[in-house]
Amino acid sequence: MIDCRFSERIFVTIICMTVLIALMAYAIAALYNLSLHPVSPIPELAITRDNLMMSVFPEPLEKLIYVFLVIVTPLILMLIVYFSEKYTNSCSSFPIIKNYYFVKYLLPIIVTLMFAIPFYGSDLLSILFHWSPANKSYFLVTLALATLCSLGIITFNINSYRFINHKIKRYNTNAIVFIILGLAIFLQLCSFRLFNINSVTGAVQWSVSFDAAIYAISQVATGKTLLADLPSQYGLFPEIIAPIFKLTGLSVLKIVILFGCLQIVSLCALIVVMKKYIRSNVLILICGLTVILTTGCTFLYLIGITNEPYFQYFPIRFFWPSLSLLLFHWYSLRPTYFHLSIFSVTAAVACLWNLDSGIPIVASFSALLCCKLVFSNSKTDKVDDVRLRLSHLRHLTVHLAIVCGVILFFFCFLYIKSDGRIDLSLLLKYQKIFYGIGFGMMPLPMPIHPWMAVLGVYLTGITVAFYTWKWSEHKNKSDMLFYLSILGAGLFTYYQGRSHTFNLIHVLWPALIVGAILTDMTLHSIKLQIIAKPTAVVTVPYLLFVSLGAINLAAGLPELVQGVYSSIINFKEPKDSLVVEELDFIRSHLYGRRECLILSQRQAIYYTELGLGSPFGSPGLIEIILKRDLDELITKALYLPISCIFLGVGNETSSFLKIDQERLFVHYDIIAKNPRSTIFLLEPKL
Repeated sequence: MIDCRFSERIFVTIICMTVLIALMAYAIAALYNLSLHPVSPIPELAITRDNLMMSVFPEPLEKLIYVFLVIVTPLILMLIVYFSEKYTNSCSSFPIIKNYYFVKYLLPIIVTLMFAIPFYGSDLLSILFHWSPANKSYFLVTLALATLCSLGIITFNINSYRFINHKIKRYNTNAIVFIILGLAIFLQLCSFRLFNINSVTGAVQWSVSFDAAIYAISQVATGKTLLADLPSQYGLFPEIIAPIFKLTGLSVLKIVILFGCLQIVSLCALIVVMKKYIRSNVLILICGLTVILTTGCTFLYLIGITNEPYFQYFPIRFFWPSLSLLLFHWYSLRPTYFHLSIFSVTAAVACLWNLDSGIPIVASFSALLCCKLVFSNSKTDKVDDVRLRLSHLRHLTVHLAIVCGVILFFFCFLYIKSDGRIDLSLLLKYQKIFYGIGFGMMPLPMPIHPWMAVLGVYLTGITVAFYTWKWSEHKNKSDMLFYLSILGAGLFTYYQGRSHTFNLIHVLWPALIVGAILTDMTLHSIKLQIIAKPTAVVTVPYLLFVSLGAINLAAGLPELVQGVYSSIINFKEPKDSLVVEELDFIRSHLYGRRECLILSQRQAIYYTELGLGSPFGSPGLIEIILKRDLDELITKALYLPISCIFLGVGNETSSFLKIDQERLFVHYDIIAKNPRSTIFLLEPKL
């Protein structure tokens, strides 16, 4: 008779939960389609350029299913694990479980296929690892190297090679790993993420991605207040960092340096956490290199998209979740009120910084404490059991109180700063546009896709955490698994909304770390003969993936080094003479004025480099999506006392909006033009 041991219970649970989740998703979809739902009218959009037109695809059903399953799945898992003793004692009554070969061989193979099949034929592999039919030799070489690397890691970690271990100990492998990862971070940062105004060109990415990321910073640094004068598409982070620029002054380079520092801290925090929870230095190395490849848009740079640092995610949405892992690690080691307070304040600041990445931090930590209320079981007596549960309840209460208190304090600060003019409805303005209206949204690919394997990693992490809490004394690693899995599922909403493969790669990093911890646990358990050796097959898909990531980052080393060299050159020599010409034209016609309205591409870049503010509160041009917001901007421009307007003209400089220039010319005279006539200076008619 085969006993239902730890790994078999986990495998059976994962398979059953996968089937149950699929059935629940289909059931919700069927019930939703049977009911009547009023169709909300879609407001008229302001964007007119074809290269910026994005789909309007409301996703109420998809969003409902995802949110429901993220909440319900841990609850169902918790019930299964909590009552698993009865299942365990009666498992021998199931003939299929009594079959030795099914338990030892087929279960691991089934789980392995569940994680491997979604990647078959996926464009994620071609984008991330440069696989294509025209590049078959590269595909075969990298796959062979990754296979050898994976088999080597498995063989080395499930066997005790004392001689090899002794030889390796003569070298400081920790230092080697940190030096390699440090160099990779340096190359990521300096190859394309560190630049000044000379790197800015007429490419659309500068007027779209970069402009949207820095517009609110440029306005807050010159005295505007978010939620009073203007909304912020990516959260209230400009209010938090604006004091730095009030001390140092504002420029493109200074913003980029700050973002670079945040990116470095984020990646270093992840590396430290991996070192704390993963035994194998080789696994830390290849996982770390793959994390660096998938974060910071490194993979985009290596496939030729060189003008896209995409600060919207790295570091704006990346910094606080990464840092929270390190702070959570410290709390997990010593769950004192001091560490709890530090984590809770950080979680509150994260919510203010960017709501989409802050809420998952608060929710993950709160979910952890709620689950620990169920699984807190003392091995001594019931009195200690009650004390543990009360301690978790107190920590949950204090955590939520601190988060609410810090957020309330910050809103009071904004209220005082704006003389009571804040409008809290602006806080969710862009969530309503993107998630409500469905602007720019893309549906999840069906029926089989790698995103399912990513969520499967989180499901496995939660399952292992629950079983470990139930049956084991060593719970710190399981705490991290649970927290990181719930956090990853929360951050996954970024991809769920706009389901582009690039976005899936952006949100991949939590799954990479969860997978590394699970792989390390599996191989170490095999080495200690806790679970059978055939179980190692479940680690193969993950090891192949991160090995391919590390190999492709190494293969891209020449491009990254060349990027560093080009960045140094571009610090001195402008890449686009038109940008220099327009900037000089605006600077020479300010005449000491500190506020002018700029209506052109690269609006935020010019505001930032000149230290200039808008004469009135308004979203940036690239942040204006609805026509009613554009009408409000034009009305203010026509009827408010404005001393100067710099109007972009022509495809190279005019904004992407339907601006009625003739209405402006009725109220303003053209005073000057730059040599190429791409930007006009307008002043009110006398």
